[in-house]
Amino acid sequence: MDDRCILVTGASSDIGTELLNSIGDNYSLIYAHYRNDSENFCVLKERFGERLFPLKGDFLDREDPVHLLDQIKIKGIFPDHFVHLPSDKMTGSRFHKRDPEDFRHSMDISFMSAATLLNGLIGPMVKKRYGRVVLMLSSCILGNPPAYQSPYVTSKYALFGLMKALSAEYAAKGITVNGVSPDMMDTKFHNGTLKKEVVLKENAEINPLGRNITIGDVIPVISYLLSDAAEAVTGQNIAVTGGVR
Repeated sequence: MDDRCILVTGASSDIGTELLNSIGDNYSLIYAHYRNDSENFCVLKERFGERLFPLKGDFLDREDPVHLLDQIKIKGIFPDHFVHLPSDKMTGSRFHKRDPEDFRHSMDISFMSAATLLNGLIGPMVKKRYGRVVLMLSSCILGNPPAYQSPYVTSKYALFGLMKALSAEYAAKGITVNGVSPDMMDTKFHNGTLKKEVVLKENAEINPLGRNITIGDVIPVISYLLSDAAEAVTGQNIAVTGGVR
């Protein structure tokens, strides 16, 4: 374990808990954002003890990311690694039948929260001349996006744009900013999706791997982008798709 600090937003998600189980021992302090205190998250708190500092927040409230930054400031230790996972659910509906609030929800959860948090975190990274930022994007921004998912697709493109802009602006400051775009994974994220099992089955059948992407496929990519070995990698969107896109 070195003297580094990480903030993971969406740490209570399937991929968030597995990521911290995989890399948490590398950090002396873990800021773990969660919206719901899930069983998996309770296991994380038990495993890491005082090294894990929980931050509760619902990113539909634009003040909550500000409150998270305030808690970090009070703690007095700013993270030099940041992984942003939150995303709104994918719900199928034609654009002309959408409520404009659908777009606000997706943008707040995925994009505005990241922009607000990074606005407060990049400065301390600049002073250290070191930082690692990884944003969870999506295979929907690779080639043609799926139909009937306009709020989700729009928010992911906005996050992609933020990643590209920040990587260009801070590369000379020792800060890398990258994205990871997995294809469909069988996680709680898809709970509530219409005909979930059918969609997962059909997606697996068209993937050259003959299966859907797993969390285990994605975590090594995030781990690499956080590592010193990725010092020269910035502004990249790493596709984890099995070759389907």
